[in-house]
Amino acid sequence: MKRSSETSKDIAKKMLEKLVGPELAVQALDPGREASVRAAAAAAREEMVPLIRDLARSGWKVESLDDLRRSGLQYDSAIPVILKWLPRLRLPTNKESAVRTLSVPWAGEETLATFVSLFRELLPEESLLKWAVGNGIEVLACDRFFADLASLVTDRSHGRAREMVVLALGKIKSDSAERLLIEMLDDDDVCGHAVIALGKLRSRAAEGKIRTLLNHPRAWIRREARKAIDRIQYGR
Repeated sequence: MKRSSETSKDIAKKMLEKLVGPELAVQALDPGREASVRAAAAAAREEMVPLIRDLARSGWKVESLDDLRRSGLQYDSAIPVILKWLPRLRLPTNKESAVRTLSVPWAGEETLATFVSLFRELLPEESLLKWAVGNGIEVLACDRFFADLASLVTDRSHGRAREMVVLALGKIKSDSAERLLIEMLDDDDVCGHAVIALGKLRSRAAEGKIRTLLNHPRAWIRREARKAIDRIQYGR
């Protein structure tokens, strides 16, 4: 087996870049990195201050977006504020926090349109954030956006970040969505999520092709194929 040439520092650097961006990641891995990590966290908090103040003016007095998400309240009036600030956030960890806070059923079609545009703009190396945006698309998906979702899932350059967008197609009750999901069974990056979506649709047209995945190398895909077939046959 070929051994990886990556050192533990290389791996740590990549993980930090995904969380706070390349500049702050370099600082965090300096010899005095404990202080740098604290500085990076402080920078992340500082970037969020204007957004948090704006939320307070809208009646939402929270210390962070995490507090808002965990409040158990339907924060309708906070959505436009977070949408306004989303494109202004520079740090990936803050942008992802905003995306997750917007990923609620009451966020509306403006949020869904924003997510579709953001998904297209994000680079492959921004995979964690891009996957989070795809998850938000799944939460908000509706029939009117079928063409947008179809364009995202058929563009293989988006890789596995498409997983939740594929799953979103299972919410769209149309022959076009069903046919597209059946096509996605041939795309190994997202075939497992296509299986789940087709199971939810109880797609008899997909049953034969799903059966071929009962021998897939990945165990979780084999399990989902069996579940989907059971749902199609028995409505389980």
